[in-house]
Amino acid sequence: MKNLITDKPAPITVKLAQTSGDGDNVFKLMDENVTKGQMKNLITDKPAPITVKLAQTSGDGDNVFKLMDSNVTKGQMKNLITDKPAPITVKLAQTSGDADNVFKLMDENVTKGQMKNLITDKPAPITVKLAQTSGDADNVFQLMDSNVTKGQMKNLITDKPAPITVKLAQTSGDGDNVFKLMDSNVTKGQMKNLITDKPAPITVKLAQIEKAAF
Repeated sequence: MKNLITDKPAPITVKLAQTSGDGDNVFKLMDENVTKGQMKNLITDKPAPITVKLAQTSGDGDNVFKLMDSNVTKGQMKNLITDKPAPITVKLAQTSGDADNVFKLMDENVTKGQMKNLITDKPAPITVKLAQTSGDADNVFQLMDSNVTKGQMKNLITDKPAPITVKLAQTSGDGDNVFKLMDSNVTKGQMKNLITDKPAPITVKLAQIEKAAF
């Protein structure tokens, strides 16, 4: 409060007085240095760099700046502030039916009908398929060439243990078989070894061979 009624300059005024040129830093704004020259530009009639760049362009195809590694042209900037439809709007207007392609997404064609489904209350194909099933054993879709049933989908969203969890609970010792892998039995003990710091038998044997050799 005393500084308000005495002739003591503000810290920024002191800092400005200590600078010698327009390139000197005065303060930081969002972790970026603000120079004396940049402050002067704010209070004088000096155009921003983008305004200068626009004045130097001759046509709508000239690049003005980069956005996410893509060039932005004068024409594209003009489209942002004029009532000119976006390319996707133009493309939609040129389509005649729902099956017509509008654009590509990850190398797949997206049709006008698919776009309409995104903004209307039309169920997805999997929802339709589920409604057509009568029991948990009915197939809904294929995943890696294997059928996925309605029951399996329900198990994903309910608190029902997976078959392997059930099997593990039914075992009594490490020697009990849990499942088969490439026609070989996998025991409860072998599964435990996978998630504990216990070396595989072949690793133990190799270590013993190396020790005997030296």
